[in-house]
Amino acid sequence: MAPTFVAKAYALLDANANRNVIPALEENDRYMDRVVGYYEGWSTRRPCHAFWPEQIPRGVYSHINFAFATIDPNTYKVMPSNHRDVDLYSRLTSLKSYDKDLKVMIAIGGWTFNDPGRTATVFSDIAASEAKQDKFIASLISFMSTHDFDGIDLDWEYPEADDRYGKPEDLKNFPKFMARLRNELKKTPGRSELSITLPASYWYLQHFDLKELSKHVSFFNIMSYDLHGTWDQGNKWTGAFLNAHTNLTEIKSALELLWRNDVKGDQVVMGLAFYGRSYTTQGCVEPGCVYASGGLPGPYSNKAGILLNNEIMDIIHDKKLTPKLYKEATVKVVTWDDQWVSMDDRETLAMKANFARQQCLSGLMVWAVSHDTSTADFSRDLAMVSNRQVLMQRAEIDTDTERTNHKQCRWTNCGDSCPAGWKMIKREDDWKTTNPEYMIDDTHCEGHGSRSWCCPPDTKLPKCGWYNFNEGNCKPGCEDGMVEIGSTTNGCKKEDQHQSACCSVQDDYGNGLSSMAVYNTCEWSKENPQCDDGKCSGSKSTILGQSGQGSGDVYCYAGDVWGGHWPKKQHTSRKYCCNTSSKSNRFENCEWRNDVGLHWADQSCFSGCDSNQVRVAMDGFNEGCYKSGARAYCCDAVSYTETQRMSDDMQDFKDALIDWKMAVACAKNNTSQVST
Repeated sequence: MAPTFVAKAYALLDANANRNVIPALEENDRYMDRVVGYYEGWSTRRPCHAFWPEQIPRGVYSHINFAFATIDPNTYKVMPSNHRDVDLYSRLTSLKSYDKDLKVMIAIGGWTFNDPGRTATVFSDIAASEAKQDKFIASLISFMSTHDFDGIDLDWEYPEADDRYGKPEDLKNFPKFMARLRNELKKTPGRSELSITLPASYWYLQHFDLKELSKHVSFFNIMSYDLHGTWDQGNKWTGAFLNAHTNLTEIKSALELLWRNDVKGDQVVMGLAFYGRSYTTQGCVEPGCVYASGGLPGPYSNKAGILLNNEIMDIIHDKKLTPKLYKEATVKVVTWDDQWVSMDDRETLAMKANFARQQCLSGLMVWAVSHDTSTADFSRDLAMVSNRQVLMQRAEIDTDTERTNHKQCRWTNCGDSCPAGWKMIKREDDWKTTNPEYMIDDTHCEGHGSRSWCCPPDTKLPKCGWYNFNEGNCKPGCEDGMVEIGSTTNGCKKEDQHQSACCSVQDDYGNGLSSMAVYNTCEWSKENPQCDDGKCSGSKSTILGQSGQGSGDVYCYAGDVWGGHWPKKQHTSRKYCCNTSSKSNRFENCEWRNDVGLHWADQSCFSGCDSNQVRVAMDGFNEGCYKSGARAYCCDAVSYTETQRMSDDMQDFKDALIDWKMAVACAKNNTSQVST
């Protein structure tokens, strides 16, 4: 990372500055709401100590940030940094299946993103242009939806800093960019988490408008590590002295910079390190002694001046070393031969966690989960000191379960376009008037545009249409192999007639369409206009909901129920009959909504659903919506498949067994050749 120039920061701090920190808590065991862990995409490609997503203990982390994705400097679209990362995305996000509170985020940027090269000014360019922001945000939302990320961690290191290709206008542009990004993320189905990293030094932090940024982000990850390193050598503010890069006395001063800008503690996550900064000494090994150079490269990290915790533990074990505690700095130091490295273990992690509690911070962050030992010892220590419970691991030892979520096609709200990357579906029926003509419906939109029928990206598309119009002599119903997704009386000659919007549920080869799987578990009762006579039977025997206008605009006779609104006599209701026995394929959490979407003055009901829900019915007559909009019946569409694959350990064992068997066979073959 970068030099911190801590001494200059100290000189600029006002010792008497007011702080927004509540007095220290008496107890040191408060549960931490946020424990954030970064996972490096390249960690599986190390020659040893490779760390896979499945090795992360469940329950320790509230957020896992995949580091890093990149941005195309020409199109401003989000892209994987390496094609091998895509498999890791799904393996990481599948951990959510076993930890319902876990959020997995995509981290974009990082230190090298602003190194000389094509991406050096990308963040500045995006922040300065709303047109470029539109491209980036649309691509980001599509990227997160495709790979099931819950939010973004933006690692811009560092705005305005001329040594990191920053521009003077970054200071004012950054908060505006974050405001637009947060606003658009709020429109997504549960992908609105937004965090940014903050430096721990005044040198770089002075270019962050913290007061404005705090209004638009979920939380800040302060990088309270790398406070010292080999870059100190020759620097007039620091110098080549042995100092721990996670020294708590300096972290305290770094946090003062936040309090002086009215940042609240509950919006700050304090950074910890699962690695150490190492040095080659000149004989003296106490803090403050002058070092000669960076430490020798580790065998797996292969970089001078840094050792991963798994490498440090190997050294401690092999050389039978005992780390020394420096209580004031709250670090451990390990020395051998002419080498020196500082680190944190369970004892110092606990001390730092208690300090974070006293400062009323919302939690801890670690760079990086993937520096841990193969048995995740440091993550387990982190769970203990943050009072978070490690969940029971998956029962199976030999296999891993992988879950694939299947998004369902759905109607947009009135006037909305399809989500980024989704496909608007063409009509396939005989009654379309143009080619192509798309599936749209303006029922109950009250002049605010129309709805579009949209299907998720990277799926086989269903065949859809408006069926049985018959030149105005409308007849309800769908063709074989289709399900009803909507209805309208528009164009029908009689008020008790309607035509149906229908979509196929299988492809041309008889394979089920994943994007229509949940719709295929339900059907509308056939009886209308005397809709109360409808019955549910067979496997689809559960009444999921019922509506006086069915799937949209079915005509139902008035019944014998009197309501509190005009018309007093409520309409009979058509039933939506479903099979809800499958946990992996069903509608659930359904509710009537009348408060979502566009509306006009004096309109009593708005007919939209939240962006993470599917609309399966509308009712513009009952419950006070008559001639003034409609209610929408909105459901969560749950659809996923699970597959079993051999665990990494078992796969490694199998591969080793095959190699051993081949080696034995080759040896026998060579022996027989020699003997002849």
